[in-house]
Amino acid sequence: MKNFVLISLFSILSITAFAQNRKVSSVKVDDNLTRYYINYENGLPTLTANKYGALKFYLEKYVKFSDDKKNTSYNLIFDLNEKIINSLNKDIYVTIVFLDYSIINARPSLENEGTFKGNITIPIKNIDRLTKTAIKAIIFKIKDETDENDIVFKFNKEDAGNYKFQKEALLIKEGK
Repeated sequence: MKNFVLISLFSILSITAFAQNRKVSSVKVDDNLTRYYINYENGLPTLTANKYGALKFYLEKYVKFSDDKKNTSYNLIFDLNEKIINSLNKDIYVTIVFLDYSIINARPSLENEGTFKGNITIPIKNIDRLTKTAIKAIIFKIKDETDENDIVFKFNKEDAGNYKFQKEALLIKEGK
């Protein structure tokens, strides 16, 4: 019994020690625009991994005031590792497929500018979808290549990455 208590206590302390510390921070871009982001102390969260490695992400929120009207926009940014970057080219399209088969199709904005350094920014119009619907797959499609060259990250309904992703989307949405 004593060993069980010690093992349980050690497990709880280990989980607490490696928990992701995060908080919503903001930067005033100019008088009318503020950027909100999640400040991670222990590195970016990971959705899932495949043969190319881990798929890391973060979310941003921009709040702009113009003519006394508040406009909020969101970006999903994938931080790709070296293995994925080397497998892609400048003509990348990203598709996020949700379990309800709704999708987000995007040509990453940073790609359009020709500044690809491993981050892919996807504008998000409906942040509520990210907070409520689990992801089935994220597909990086290389233009003019066969589907077998796509880089696919698959999820199942119980995938821990989905819960993490939904929690982060809710945190950035509610962040002030």
